[in-house]
Amino acid sequence: MEQHYAAGISVNAPAQQVFDQICNVPAWWAANVRGSASRLHSTFTVTLRDTYVDFKVEEFNPCERIVWRVTDCHLHWLGNKKEWQGTALVWDIRRQQDTTAISMTHQGLTPALACYNDCKAGWDFYIHESLLQLIATREGHPDGRRCT
Repeated sequence: MEQHYAAGISVNAPAQQVFDQICNVPAWWAANVRGSASRLHSTFTVTLRDTYVDFKVEEFNPCERIVWRVTDCHLHWLGNKKEWQGTALVWDIRRQQDTTAISMTHQGLTPALACYNDCKAGWDFYIHESLLQLIATREGHPDGRRCT
């Protein structure tokens, strides 16, 4: 069975704030974002230098779940520049007593992919540091570290 990249954090914030901040992609991942991650069926593009990733919002259940499907990409540092195409970022949000738990699974990002180690390091930073800081202090670190 393939093991997809997954990360989780818990924060002392209401589920609505968490949900809104995840959708605020320019504040924690990449400052250069076109489109919107905040509506079902909307599309958006994340650009980091020579890399871009196009997403479509496939699922949008406020305060519970968001699914972003990669519809196109150009991962400039890889031989297969389309390696993320067809993968999905799945965000699950659960309220647990005084905290909100966030789990993100990048379905399709497995150790078999050439970018796995670099992308794992990037996601670890963006989730465990940038998104966490955005929720806690309202100041994330977009573009703070790249998967290259």
